[in-house]
Amino acid sequence: MKKLLLLGLYISLGFAMQAQITLGTGHIPQVGDRLYLGIDSTEFWYDNPTYNLSTGENKDWEFNLIQIETMQVRNYKEASEGAVTDSFPDADMVGPSPFFSGEGYYKHDADGLTLLGYFGSPIDIVENLELTISFDPSYTVLPANMTYGDTFTDTYAFHEELLNANLEVTVAGITTVVNSAILDVSSTVEYVADGWGTFTTPYGTWDVLRVVQTEFRQTQGMAQLPFIGWQDLEALGLEGFGADTIETIMFLNDMVKEPIIEFEIDNDGPNAEHRPAQAIRFKIPAEIVDVQAPDAAQIDMTAFPNPAVNDVSITTSGFDAGTYRINVYNMLGRIVKQQAIDITGDSSFRLDVSDLSQGTYLYNISNSAGNALITKRLVIIKP
Repeated sequence: MKKLLLLGLYISLGFAMQAQITLGTGHIPQVGDRLYLGIDSTEFWYDNPTYNLSTGENKDWEFNLIQIETMQVRNYKEASEGAVTDSFPDADMVGPSPFFSGEGYYKHDADGLTLLGYFGSPIDIVENLELTISFDPSYTVLPANMTYGDTFTDTYAFHEELLNANLEVTVAGITTVVNSAILDVSSTVEYVADGWGTFTTPYGTWDVLRVVQTEFRQTQGMAQLPFIGWQDLEALGLEGFGADTIETIMFLNDMVKEPIIEFEIDNDGPNAEHRPAQAIRFKIPAEIVDVQAPDAAQIDMTAFPNPAVNDVSITTSGFDAGTYRINVYNMLGRIVKQQAIDITGDSSFRLDVSDLSQGTYLYNISNSAGNALITKRLVIIKP
């Protein structure tokens, strides 16, 4: 009997260990990759227990509330195809910069994917500013060889001087000219792998490693303004200057390039005590974009009236004939109403929402396989 118990224990441990993810290099983009990300800017309270996005082992995370507000295509090419490739002789790849606008220049090494610098604008208040920024030291944006319990810490910094630049800067609707400027950025970035399990989005289910990226960034700037001379930009109250903590929760699979889904956490906004996700970026598999996107662009649904009180009419167009389901979710991700519908051509369906409380909801139409085809928002009011 003891041998049987031990055998059962070993088998159980074996199955548990099979699900644990170790990130080698399979999640790191390579030259020739074309990746698709959906972006949802809705503030979801990611740490609400209903979402079950907590840390730990053998977790079963699920997040079906996301919708594609905008889609970002990330192309990774040979470094020689970049606009300022001569400034980064050690780079082997050019692609989108992860947090500054413009082109990022990357190098693959033993630690992972390293960002050597970028070509673009380091600040949002200056339009059409194209600078070549070199990091010293450079920065590992996607570390390799991480597993549950691991940590990885890196730093980056850069110094940039714009002398006699005469830049037009617009702040709070007021445009002025900056004669010269100095910008210093230094940062420490920490990665902590604090969970593993599976993650489900409307686009699939993956084995993942949960990694928290926390960046402690210090941005200092001086600007020479007409008539008043040099001014400290942080003292002027400009957003983005001074100390900043940027936290991102990433769920990574070693065989899928870039995160399956990542939540950029708002630690400073009006709802900071709930730590909502102020931006969500999520993987859209290429086969969905390449095959379904042309059809998806043609399908549509609208709810009228919206806001609604007791009844709402859902009008659909562009769907193939078949049986579908209307699903209504509250902002905690729970399905609060479902209704089966048969679509034949452009159709309209009545949905009784009189039993729903006042608030904001999401509604979608899913096909017979349970895949959400289109998602929109619905507001309920009670006079």
